[in-house]
Amino acid sequence: MAITDTQIKQKSCKEIKILTIFLTKDKTTFVKENFESVKNQERVRQDIYTVSAKHIFDGKNNLVVDVPKDLPTPLRIAISIRTILKKINITSYTHIFKVDGDIKLPLDYLINILKKRVCIAGTGPALLISVPFFLEMLKEYPLNYCDDGYILSFGASVLGALPPSYDGAGIIEILPNPVSKKIEYFYGVEYYKFGLPLKILLLNRLLFALSNPLEGLKSITYCLAGYVSTVIKKEKRYKWWKHYSKVATSVSSWKSYISSGRRTRSLKRWRRKLK
Repeated sequence: MAITDTQIKQKSCKEIKILTIFLTKDKTTFVKENFESVKNQERVRQDIYTVSAKHIFDGKNNLVVDVPKDLPTPLRIAISIRTILKKINITSYTHIFKVDGDIKLPLDYLINILKKRVCIAGTGPALLISVPFFLEMLKEYPLNYCDDGYILSFGASVLGALPPSYDGAGIIEILPNPVSKKIEYFYGVEYYKFGLPLKILLLNRLLFALSNPLEGLKSITYCLAGYVSTVIKKEKRYKWWKHYSKVATSVSSWKSYISSGRRTRSLKRWRRKLK
């Protein structure tokens, strides 16, 4: 199930052009410092669109998408992204860069993951997707309760390895958010459908608990409830789940999980600075 992204591999960084989608709800959630960390990425060409539920600033680069408020937050976000991507001619770009508004990136983030020269790279809140991969493999932006997790998992099943993430000297800072019972439950549902083995899910959540014990315990409880309920209901998994499950349990993947755990623990000190 391998794919070679030759169109991207043959392009130099000067030829690469990125469509960046910066996601935030409204003026109250718009963090200028985070936006600037995306806008000022080094040595890359970007067209940046701020996608929101309410108007934030004047101009064509703030795209407002009206999505029913009764839908779960992850689904509203996925619908917003799909709506925007249908309005923009993405064939004018080499990559799509999806960025959550609560993340602050090191200024070499994009150039670092671009140099990996693969069809998908980065982390869930700051995800880089090549346009050929999007058009040929994904077809359209996924609508589910964990959109970036879906793309990363599917990408892993295609690549035969976990998509590479940022490994530069900078620090990725994520604003701490309280754990949502509903969202974590839905994440558990999706993790099962991805084919994520239970032991990997528990490791991931336990590593999070090391940096934030109370929220981590909540996350484990709610996420596990969603996962187990889906097992009991015998819900159908995605077609590629076996490919991803094999990748997720490989030795290289375990090393990546542990490394991610160390980075998560380092965020604990940053969170304390916010208080």
